[in-house]
Amino acid sequence: MGSCLGFKREHRARAWEIRKRLGGGMRQSGILAAAGLYALDHNLSRICEDHANAKRFAELLSDHPAIRPSVPETNIVMLDLERDGDVADVERAAGIIRETLR
Repeated sequence: MGSCLGFKREHRARAWEIRKRLGGGMRQSGILAAAGLYALDHNLSRICEDHANAKRFAELLSDHPAIRPSVPETNIVMLDLERDGDVADVERAAGIIRETLR
């Protein structure tokens, strides 16, 4: 279980504080272990497909002027956003719905 943060550099401390308050720092090892065991028992045969999908996703995003994706070695794609103003456009294009905490 993970969390994703998007923020301006100067808001990093506040973003981490909110993340922790909402439970983003919690680790429930039993639940995570159960999910991992299930994945190994039922989805291990698809791991190569997951890695290929991550690579394709990064390739598709690499043409966008506001995104610098990492070159994935697994099924995890990390993104660097180049310009603040483009974040909303990227989210809309990807179908991401964001709620703002106030």
